[in-house]
Order: sequence, then structure tokens, then C-alpha cells
Amino acid sequence: MKARYLMIALAMIIVLFSFANSADTRDALKRYRGRVIYLTDELCELKWDSGELTFYFSPNTKYYVRGGAEGSKSSIRLCQVVRVWYRMEKGKRVLSRVRILREGSCR
Repeated sequence: MKARYLMIALAMIIVLFSFANSADTRDALKRYRGRVIYLTDELCELKWDSGELTFYFSPNTKYYVRGGAEGSKSSIRLCQVVRVWYRMEKGKRVLSRVRILREGSCR
């Protein structure tokens, strides 16, 4: 009987910790890598394989050029391969960081 209560208590602890951990990961930054296929002052669209995702710039977005030096939004051009870090805010992917990995090679 004690073993049964112990198992139930252990299961409840595991469930509680898994919910607490999932709340932390929701706020964590996510990453994506892709080629810039559309670019405006407000957003950029990236494509990798068959997927296309739209990301929105914020005033807090940090930009890095190849080699890791800081850049600006004007450093980003069509066809470049970039890695972005973002978080979801009100159903939109809002950029935290953008790093240029490769210069564009579109023809």
C-alpha cells in the first residue's frame, strides 16, 4: 500500500516538474537558418528547403555580420544565408538576433 502511494507521489512530482520546465522553454529563444527571400523595414522572409517563415524586426534586434562583428539592419540583403534567434510574441516571430552566415549567391 505504501509503495502505491509512493508511486503516485513520484508521478505527481514528475508531472509538476515537466510543466515547470515547459514554461521555461516557451520563453527561450528559438533558432532558424535560411536564405533571405523577401525584405522590408518591418520584416524579412527566410526560406530553407521547402519551408518559408516570416520574422519581424524589433527595436531591440541585434545584427552581426560575417566574422561576428556588429552590423545593422542595412547589412541584410536578399539572397544572404542568415541564422536568426527569435521568440514568439502575440503570434509573430520577433527577431532577437540576426547573424549573416554567407553572402548572397542569387542569379
